[in-house]
Amino acid sequence: LLFGIIVPALSACAQDQTSVLDSLSLLSRRGQLPQLIQSANSLLASGNLPPSDQGIALAYVAYAHQQTGDLRGAIASYNQALAIINRDGHHPTEYATALAALATIYAETGQVDTAKHTLLHSIQLFEQQNDHAGTAMIWNDLATLAADGHSSRDAHKYLARALAESQITSALTPDQLAALASTQA
Repeated sequence: LLFGIIVPALSACAQDQTSVLDSLSLLSRRGQLPQLIQSANSLLASGNLPPSDQGIALAYVAYAHQQTGDLRGAIASYNQALAIINRDGHHPTEYATALAALATIYAETGQVDTAKHTLLHSIQLFEQQNDHAGTAMIWNDLATLAADGHSSRDAHKYLARALAESQITSALTPDQLAALASTQA
């Protein structure tokens, strides 16, 4: 439930892109991670993807590496994705999503301060885009990090922000609503 925004946000990004990226989204949703890595790497090697699509494809590769336990490969792919997505500055939502995904690795590896810093940067980008669903989920992630770190004061503060943002939007998925409810519990 920690970081419930990652897969839905990556899927949403892909749905707005070409049908080529739709296939990566489908493989991700089906949990076909080796096929996802192979397909994405083939697409990237072809050189036919525009830069923003390259960044999204790399984010899918990173996610697949993370899910299979290859954190080193995931970090490298997320950093490549971030560099490409941020190159033109026209894809702040995709950039914020990739940042949040990278933060999950930092949290998994015990780098809580780095995860928190990365999530706070992600929140700024979501807020600039008036993306209340994304903002709510990142505040929820911060609340979870704080609770895991036994900082109930910060956990309550972040959860209050997450719930306030969730009241502003109707774009939260059932999984995201469940993640909020779980954190609240």
